[in-house]
Amino acid sequence: MRTGLFGGTFNPIHAGHVRVAGEIKEKFDFDRMIIIPSAIPPHKEAVDIAAAEHRFEMAQKAFPDKSEYVVSDIEIRRDGPSYTVDTVKHFLAKLSKNDEIYLVLGIDAFLEIDTWMSYMDLFELLPMVVMSRPGYGDKSSAGVEGTIDDFLKKKISDEYHLAKTGRYYEHALLKPVYRTDVTPVDISATGVRTHVKTGKPIKGYVPEKVEAYIMDKGLYR
Repeated sequence: MRTGLFGGTFNPIHAGHVRVAGEIKEKFDFDRMIIIPSAIPPHKEAVDIAAAEHRFEMAQKAFPDKSEYVVSDIEIRRDGPSYTVDTVKHFLAKLSKNDEIYLVLGIDAFLEIDTWMSYMDLFELLPMVVMSRPGYGDKSSAGVEGTIDDFLKKKISDEYHLAKTGRYYEHALLKPVYRTDVTPVDISATGVRTHVKTGKPIKGYVPEKVEAYIMDKGLYR
């Protein structure tokens, strides 16, 4: 079984999250995507962040297909901050010999991965799928390839190099890092929260059941 681990604060989960999860699942032929709301995000101040239980419930409502999309409460049940390395080790421990697990993350998060707890362990444990936006790149206009390439060589290992297929970066000892563009969606969790606070509609920005949940629980007001 091929599985993608897709974590985040999801505060709240929105239509953009749902769309990219589907795109990545299809592009990489994953049998399932595991959606993992974080309990206490180590890199974010706990300001205007809905309780983990609410974010977990909203994620479940956004992904009703329990066979192909599984919403995990592993980080909510764990005490303390939500460290990705601990989550990865949890799922790897449950693997059978035929299972494959990939860590799915956005390029913004990837380019900060060197600030994460035990980040080098991640490159030793499992392949990564880095999602970008068409045209995203650095000032040199090298594009996403240049951005990831520079980061890997400067922060992780200068032995990473682009494979002949052009789809991923390979290393003799570390796991591959795949790069892929996802369809840009002009929706952000910050924008959704601002709309709720100012009384603007969020229809279309979040799945219908998530919208109903936010209104019913009075979140983000």
